Amino acid sequence: MIEIRKWLFALLERTQEMPALSANVNRFLVTLIFFNIGAAAIETVPDIYQSYTAIFLAIELISIIIFTCEYLLRIWISVEDPRIRNRLSYLITPIALVDFISIAPFYLSIIFGWDLKVLIVLRLFRLLKLIRYFEPLTVLGSAIKAEFNSILSALLILFVLIMIASTGMYFFEQNVQPDAFGSIPHAMWWAVVTLTTMGYGDVIPVTVQGKIFASVITILSIGTVALPAGLLASRFSEELKNRKEEFKDLAMKVQKSGELCDQTKALLENRRKEMCLSKEEAQNIVKYACTKGQGFCPHCGQQIDKAE
Repeated sequence: MIEIRKWLFALLERTQEMPALSANVNRFLVTLIFFNIGAAAIETVPDIYQSYTAIFLAIELISIIIFTCEYLLRIWISVEDPRIRNRLSYLITPIALVDFISIAPFYLSIIFGWDLKVLIVLRLFRLLKLIRYFEPLTVLGSAIKAEFNSILSALLILFVLIMIASTGMYFFEQNVQPDAFGSIPHAMWWAVVTLTTMGYGDVIPVTVQGKIFASVITILSIGTVALPAGLLASRFSEELKNRKEEFKDLAMKVQKSGELCDQTKALLENRRKEMCLSKEEAQNIVKYACTKGQGFCPHCGQQIDKAE
C-alpha cells in the first residue's frame, strides 16, 4: 500500500517524475473542470435543461465521482509530502478546501434535499481547482499574499471614502431625491459606482451642493481606487523578477564549465515550468549561465576570471 501511495503521490503531485502520464492526467482533469463549468452554465437555459435533464444529471454524477475520488486520494497521499504534518493539517490547506468546495454542493443537495439547479453558483467554484494546474495563478496568489496587508489597508481607505461619500450625498440629496439618497445604504450605490469610475449615470446629484461634493469625491477617488491594483501589479512584476533571479542562480549552480547534462536540462525545464517562465526567457538565462561558466562575459564576450 505504501508503494501505491508513493506512486500516486508522484503521479498527482510530482509531475517531473512521470511527466507524460502526469501531464495526461492533468489535461483530463482540466478538461473535465471546463466541461463541468460549461454544463452548469447551459443548465440555466430552461428549454435546454428540460430537454436534456438526464444528460446533465449524468454529467454531474460522473464528475462528482471523479472529483470525490481525486479529493480522497489526495488526502490519502498527502502524508508523502514533507511539508504536510498529517492528513488533518492537509484538510485545512487552501487547495484542499477548494477541492472540498467543488464537490460539497452535490452532497449538500442530497443531505438537505436541495434542488441541484439552486446550487449552480456554488458548483462554479470548481473553477478554483484550476489553481492547481495553472502555475501563473500561483504567481498571482503569491503576489496577493505578499501584499495582503498593503492591499487590505488600501481597501480600508476605500471603504472609509465610500462611507464619507454616501453620508455626504445623503445629507445633500435626501430631500430632493428620497428614492436614490433616502438613506446612507441607498446612497452607497452611487458612491461605489462613482468611486470605481463606472459612472452608470442612473443616479446623479441635482443640487448645487451635491454636485460640488460629488466633484471633490470623484477627484479623490482617482488615486484611491487605483491603489490596490497598482500594489498588486507591482508585486506581481517583482514576483516574476525574483523567480527569474532564482532560476538564474540555479542555472549557475548546476552548469559545469558551461555544459549541461541531460539530467540537469530536465531539472531546469521542470523548474522553468514551476516558475512560470517562458522558454525564451529560460533559454536566455541558461545561455547567460553557460557563457559565464566558460569564463566569458555574457554581455561583451571578453575573457573573465572564472573566480568572479
